[in-house]
Amino acid sequence: MEALRQQIAKMRQSFFDEEILDKYFLQLEQLEDISNPGFVKDVVTLYLRDSTKTLATIEDEMAKSPVDFMNLDKCFHQLKGSSAR
Repeated sequence: MEALRQQIAKMRQSFFDEEILDKYFLQLEQLEDISNPGFVKDVVTLYLRDSTKTLATIEDEMAKSPVDFMNLDKCFHQLKGSSAR
């Protein structure tokens, strides 16, 4: 079990080293406590689920002819908003 913890810690550090995670992730982790131990997992899962849907919608919009740029702009705005720090 200790080997697994060390592997997770090493992977986590590599995410910081590669700037996949940053100080905002640390702030998110600080919001997690005993009363809500799965908070970070829930937030990340929600973000990934919603972003995947938005990216699929963007792909669909780009395939249309003619492209509805107003709708596409809404999709980009939604993605940018959910990805903002």
